[in-house]
Amino acid sequence: MTFDEALDQIRALLRQRGRVTYRSLKLRYQLVEAELVYQRGLLPRARYIFKHALIQDTAYQSLLKSRRQQLHQQVARVLGRAVCRDGGDPA
Repeated sequence: MTFDEALDQIRALLRQRGRVTYRSLKLRYQLVEAELVYQRGLLPRARYIFKHALIQDTAYQSLLKSRRQQLHQQVARVLGRAVCRDGGDPA
């Protein structure tokens, strides 16, 4: 698998927006097999970590700015809920 092919797979996986489909599972498997990401844990609760920061940076920079903003908003909502659940101030 070339770097460009791997990047295309990462982009396709990001477009899945968290939906678990046969295609998304296949893409994840291929990225793990190509040793571009590490899988931590077992499905369905597995987490994926980029093997190298440069791969992560390239994947991140390839996202449209609007998509990056959506992802940042999702993270902020999750963190806000976690803080509130733990009794902290989400400010």
